Amino acid sequence: MSIIEVDYKENAGNIANLLDAYTRVQAPEAIETPRKKLSFALVIDGDIVSRITGSISFNGLHIELFMSSNQARGKGYGSQLFAHIEKIAIESGCHYIVLETMSFNAPKFYLDRGFDIIKQVDDSPIDGEKMYFMFKSLR
Repeated sequence: MSIIEVDYKENAGNIANLLDAYTRVQAPEAIETPRKKLSFALVIDGDIVSRITGSISFNGLHIELFMSSNQARGKGYGSQLFAHIEKIAIESGCHYIVLETMSFNAPKFYLDRGFDIIKQVDDSPIDGEKMYFMFKSLR
């Protein structure tokens, strides 16, 4: 037996295909649910001031990355962009949004938007900080 390192993109594609085949047998109706990658930027006067990426899988949206420039913080631009992707999630039939963030990022931003901390990991990703797994119901 051996464990080898393999190309990430190829491996992820193979895993996705195998999981789809498995899901077709176990829960065929689930295979028809929406799945798509989302990627948006908010532009002010030709400059991108906020960015967000996520993916809809089955009936949930996973926010992968979200960032506003230092100059844009506190001006509501990130809130507008976040509201945009949340609207898309609702229109796509999502029941929830999940994301991960760290204590040195912006957990309050998400709490202010109705998210709950479902798990807190102390001393992660570094000693003295916390990682938060967050959830928001859309139903």
